[in-house]
Amino acid sequence: MNRLTRYSRSLGWILPVALLAGCWGHVELNRTSIVSGVALEPGTEGHKLRVSFEALNPSELSQTAGKGRSPSIIQTLEGNTLAEMISRLNVTSDRVPIPSHIGVVVFDEKLAREGMEPYLDVLQRSRYIREDVMILISRGGPASNVLKVLYPRGGVSSAKVRMQIESLKKMGGGVAISRMSDLTQAMLIQGREPLLSAVTIVGPPKEGESLDNTKSDVPSVVVEVAGTAVLREDNLMGFLSGEEAQWVEMARGQMKVTTLSVPLEQKGMYTAVRLYNIQSKRNVSFRKGVPQLRMYVEADGMIVGLQEDMPLNKVSGYLQIDRLTQDYSREHIKAAISKVQKEFGSDVFGFGEWLYRRHYQQFVPMAEEWNRKFAKAPVDVQVEIHIRRAELKTNRVHKEKLTAN
Repeated sequence: MNRLTRYSRSLGWILPVALLAGCWGHVELNRTSIVSGVALEPGTEGHKLRVSFEALNPSELSQTAGKGRSPSIIQTLEGNTLAEMISRLNVTSDRVPIPSHIGVVVFDEKLAREGMEPYLDVLQRSRYIREDVMILISRGGPASNVLKVLYPRGGVSSAKVRMQIESLKKMGGGVAISRMSDLTQAMLIQGREPLLSAVTIVGPPKEGESLDNTKSDVPSVVVEVAGTAVLREDNLMGFLSGEEAQWVEMARGQMKVTTLSVPLEQKGMYTAVRLYNIQSKRNVSFRKGVPQLRMYVEADGMIVGLQEDMPLNKVSGYLQIDRLTQDYSREHIKAAISKVQKEFGSDVFGFGEWLYRRHYQQFVPMAEEWNRKFAKAPVDVQVEIHIRRAELKTNRVHKEKLTAN
């Protein structure tokens, strides 16, 4: 009993020491630097890669303790692998970099055309990088410029761009939410190619780096969403405009809500229709060995603006706008699919994926050349839109014409 008591007492001392010893790899908070964004560009001076890192400047993120300096710090290194340059960040920085909060990775357009897979590999392998990191393509300028533009709200550039794309997607703009998990899935799956959001700099890039850009109510330089980048496997093929991307996202079933300006029968007049509950279905059949593609899009709608008097107190008024909206949507969806077929030859809609999942034996022989078959296949588009109601008011607000008795 005495021996058991001695063991129990010894264990009582040893356990707290073992459990409260702390983390072997801990770093003091004031010795760390949180990396929020990364930009990748082709290297110079014999190097394969040029990488810019955006790290937070914590003292300037406070609403009260800021001293008017930049809210983030940009460091640029050149090398042959991204992992190498992350490990060399302390060549120019005094703090230990923490990459687990990276929210945005921007690829230069030139680098993306050569192939993104070699540079994505380290991001996909790392236990520190989250799967919801947003992968973007810089259009018409160096990727590092996207991280250098300062904003009046004093926010971090990469965080602002990420929130900008998420908000645009939520409000119904034509943009793809290009998380790393989505990109990885699209690169692995058979019969569907990836889409990524594209951004560009509007204005002189050098002025965007100055704090003066944050003091104007009309910033001279902004980062603008520049549509969507179309990929084939991991290679950039080209870009869709914001309007074209809107129709592509609708056809893919990746858009929850959007607003359309539908032309009315009277020239120069429009009605604004808010679409919601948007769903799409795909189908592939064969005729003499040639794939026949079918796209079916269905949505509910609400009238949010009307520039012409129409009888919205009657069913006929809604049916007329139903028809106009359906015809308008069908025409633009078909045009968007046709452009993707002719200019990019990349099945971003997932027709091949539908065939792979449902008719595996038919898909396997043509898997390697599916994109070529997709580019030449005829497409039938059907759109069904149901206008459910008008916004707050049924009729337009205007004075009635007076008539003499």
